[in-house]
Amino acid sequence: MRAIRLKEKGMRSYSLGSLISHYNLGAEADHEAFQDVSKLYQLLDIIRPDTWYKVGQQIQKQYSSKKTPRTREELENQYTVSYTLAGEIICFTGKSRFIRSDMQEIAIINGAKISNNIQSSTTMLVVGEDAGSKLDKAQEKEIIIISDDEFMEMVGDNIIS
Repeated sequence: MRAIRLKEKGMRSYSLGSLISHYNLGAEADHEAFQDVSKLYQLLDIIRPDTWYKVGQQIQKQYSSKKTPRTREELENQYTVSYTLAGEIICFTGKSRFIRSDMQEIAIINGAKISNNIQSSTTMLVVGEDAGSKLDKAQEKEIIIISDDEFMEMVGDNIIS
């Protein structure tokens, strides 16, 4: 289904039943092994995906969540400089709907420094979902902890697009 999803972008659902209905291949999926395999074969014959991934293999995204943020000097030429976060040393953790390097650049252009780990100098931790040991360390050190949504609200209009 992942190969189909990459080829046919923008569908509401990629369940076998939805795909059978979308391509008018008869009645809903029976969820009996032979019929499901037969319908899937028909779908693959119609869609003909270009790219196949082994189960468990990660799909390369157009951007990397591990991208190093640009420096303040590099950002100053392109964005409005703010001192909203001046003096803050911010660490990010957890999964977020925002791209990590973009949030780091937003922090930098708003006057903060970035830390990749919780240190004695860290003043703020921005957390997404499934935050791990960084959250525990920040709580122990009584560091300010805010959500990624709160962070984005805090920087207001000075957001990199």
